[in-house]
Amino acid sequence: AKNFHSTISPWVVTPEALAPFRIAQPARPEGDPAPLAYLGDADDQARGALGLVLEVELTSAAMRDAGLAPLRLSRGPASNMYWTVQQIVTHHASNGCNLQPGDLLGTGTISAPERAGYGSMMELS
Repeated sequence: AKNFHSTISPWVVTPEALAPFRIAQPARPEGDPAPLAYLGDADDQARGALGLVLEVELTSAAMRDAGLAPLRLSRGPASNMYWTVQQIVTHHASNGCNLQPGDLLGTGTISAPERAGYGSMMELS
């Protein structure tokens, strides 16, 4: 869980740097309700997802000392995010939250349908 252990990179990736990786938001699963109207935006749906691959690896001091390679825990597409970044920010700020530059927002678990792309330790166990 994010309250257990979260890390962030020591650099900032700007929206301009992500622009070439913008893709259409995948359709929601059959039967899922549509987002509320204030979260609906045609441009965001057309280019709000990210065409990136996310990968998580685990290594320990003992593994490094033994010359062992990191263990891949998960690998899958960022387009599996249920919400776009714009929807996350809009929803978060819609109730009057004083969102500030530098605030850390979590996306929630990003999982692929197959085991190799499970996004949480609970799913993997």
